[in-house]
Amino acid sequence: MVVNISDSESTVTAPDDRPLISNSSTDTAPTLRAYSSDRQEDVNPGGTKHTSHEDPILEIPISDDPLNIFRRQIVIKITSTSTNTKPTVSKPFEGYSKVSVTINEANLEESVISLIKKYADPKIRTGILVQPLKHMYDVVPIVQNTFKSAAMKLVLVKRQIENISDYLNQQDTIRKYHEGKTNHRGINETYQSLSQRYFWPKMKVDIAKFINLCETCNCAKYDRKPIRQQFKIVPPPSKPFEIIHMDVLSIDHDKYLTLIDAFSKYAQAYRLNDCTAPNIIKSLLSFISHHGSPLSLTTDRGTEFTNQVFAEFLKLHKINHHLVAPHTPNENGMIERFHSTLLEHLRILKLVHKNEPTSNLIPYAILAYNSSIHSLTKCRPFDIITGHYDPRDPTDLNLSERLMQQYMQNHKSNMQTIYNIIHDSSFAEREAITLRHNSHREPETDYAPDQTVYINNPMTSRRKVAPRYLADKVVSNQPIHIYTSKKKLPVSKSRLKRLPKSNNLLQTPPDTDAGPSNGSRHKT
Repeated sequence: MVVNISDSESTVTAPDDRPLISNSSTDTAPTLRAYSSDRQEDVNPGGTKHTSHEDPILEIPISDDPLNIFRRQIVIKITSTSTNTKPTVSKPFEGYSKVSVTINEANLEESVISLIKKYADPKIRTGILVQPLKHMYDVVPIVQNTFKSAAMKLVLVKRQIENISDYLNQQDTIRKYHEGKTNHRGINETYQSLSQRYFWPKMKVDIAKFINLCETCNCAKYDRKPIRQQFKIVPPPSKPFEIIHMDVLSIDHDKYLTLIDAFSKYAQAYRLNDCTAPNIIKSLLSFISHHGSPLSLTTDRGTEFTNQVFAEFLKLHKINHHLVAPHTPNENGMIERFHSTLLEHLRILKLVHKNEPTSNLIPYAILAYNSSIHSLTKCRPFDIITGHYDPRDPTDLNLSERLMQQYMQNHKSNMQTIYNIIHDSSFAEREAITLRHNSHREPETDYAPDQTVYINNPMTSRRKVAPRYLADKVVSNQPIHIYTSKKKLPVSKSRLKRLPKSNNLLQTPPDTDAGPSNGSRHKT
């Protein structure tokens, strides 16, 4: 006979002619062979298999799990004073049955065999608790020599814990532990502690639901797996100065109004005395006087861009103002990337001209940027907006020689061709980049009206003990954004805390019909 201890249960393979009930008996008690472990929810898929060759008949598992987890339970109280009592059958929970009986040790073997024959179901794993515990070793040889343990699915246990059947008491037990001295610990820790003292079916599911709905936990704790929403492909403009991105950049206590053309990547920076609306408008007007009015202007929601004076200026020049959602710098990422490149040029210039003020180096940094071939357009920003290409430059635009000759003959026609080439290549590049990034991101989530959401709190960057998230209610679900009851402005879905998913966060305890966990069994 071979004993295999797999991940989920122990199985015993015996000779085919061995009956379920054996008439043989022996006074030899088995030697206890135990391996220690804790009660686990997770099963090790690479569990070691053990095989017994020395005494293959004397095999019965002893579990560290409590009696309560078994759907069929037998409690045997052995005494030397009183007579046998009639078995008492109770149902602690739906689908669970418990048999309690007192047996005199004088007729122990006969009573145990009769009890197991009557109440043990070979189809359901049965837990047996012997009280007092020292008498368990008197019951072991009786069970081993009479029954095939694997066929009868019998397991000896050492303890039982308190059953809690009332739902309100279950919730109160979870609440007292979760909100008590443990200070809002997580699902696994709460379950591991409570399961040592209490039992009810699907305890871990109830604990997970309770903690996932705890507002304190949702506001205070980190999101271990933040939402990484898929990017949307935004079609590029078709010619220069259709769309301009604008922002304010601070360098060495000075402020600059920075602008970049979304098509050509041409950029400029204007020093500001302050960030008031008149100074912002003055610098923007200087840009417009050289390059014309754009169709659309993209900015963040800083007060320098959201005041009435600035709005009237844009209305006068028929410029559409696109405001990005708060705390989502990636929506204005083009100007942010320009800032990064501009600062890199300034650092290089500073190493060469150590004593030169930064304000004097800004024009040289801008000139270097606009004279460099951009990685996306494969063109110099200067060349795209002026239409003048230097044929002596070895790093040309990879345009055909024929196209360059036509350009000299028909400037307008050639520039339109160039714009189309840049537009098509930019769109293809954007599509490829977006698809590559989206391969590791998730589809956009829809939120229902009145649904509770938790919004990332930007104050945590300055206040370490501020709540990580703020609770709010959804008013309207939109592409990329939502509107909530407490926020006047749209909220990007990327700022929301991930909703718990039962298939990922809720680890349902294993079916007790399959027996206790592999890591919590002893063998005798």
